[in-house]
Amino acid sequence: MIREKFPQRRFSSMTLEQVFFLPLPLPTFPVIPDSLQLLQLVEGVSNDVILSAMVSPSHFFLQQPTHPTYPTLAKLDMWMSVCYQDADAPSLPENVQPGSICAAPTMGGWYRAQLVAIEEVPSEAEGAEEGELVKMCDIRFVDYGGYERLPAESLRQIKTDFMALPFQACECYLASVVPAPSSDENKTADGWSMQAYSLVEDLTQAQVIQAQVVGHAADGLPLVFLYTYSHSFGQVVHVNQELVRQGLAVWAVPEVVGEQAEETASEENEQAADEAEAKAA
Repeated sequence: MIREKFPQRRFSSMTLEQVFFLPLPLPTFPVIPDSLQLLQLVEGVSNDVILSAMVSPSHFFLQQPTHPTYPTLAKLDMWMSVCYQDADAPSLPENVQPGSICAAPTMGGWYRAQLVAIEEVPSEAEGAEEGELVKMCDIRFVDYGGYERLPAESLRQIKTDFMALPFQACECYLASVVPAPSSDENKTADGWSMQAYSLVEDLTQAQVIQAQVVGHAADGLPLVFLYTYSHSFGQVVHVNQELVRQGLAVWAVPEVVGEQAEETASEENEQAADEAEAKAA
């Protein structure tokens, strides 16, 4: 009947063979493209940074407030909060994989995050059936740092428009120091004392500090020396060295690192003194 309507002499290129279409693949989720790199600290110089999140005294995230893209972050936060207030914002697809970028809610806003791990665990929700599983995601906030575990259902797909800004938080380790041996009951699971947490917070919070990259860990993250001007001490303080001086840490390579720390701290103090004299003049 179809051939009668489309005679072969007039429609010679048309066949009546049955065509099978392959099913469309499930939608994939954006991962970090090669062109969108995380902002890296510059080696060989002192980088102006803000310690934006601390996992432990030796594991933290640094932002670069003097980088030309940094002022755009506040606008991104605002637009993401407006966008994801909409209850119709699409949830994560079922086939989402670790490494994918998503939008995650925390502290009253929505922020870019990377999926680190996905795990199905027994549901603790009221009224959940025995054996019912819920998908939980470990995420890393790529602009402010820090980790959090959230239900997959609370996360949302990231809009392409929100992927233009380079990720602002650089994950780092404090170079060449390890927790000091102690039987202190107040020590955390990572071996650091609460005094070490408090000291690093007091020296770095709410101010621009300096970070120098001195190497890289086995996982590729930068190892850094941190320097800050302390009004309590009245001079530039080498954070790594101050942890050691107060007995909260020990040098991993005592002789070499200790000498380098002293030399660098001395140079920083001389520079700070010169700047103070110049301002006074």
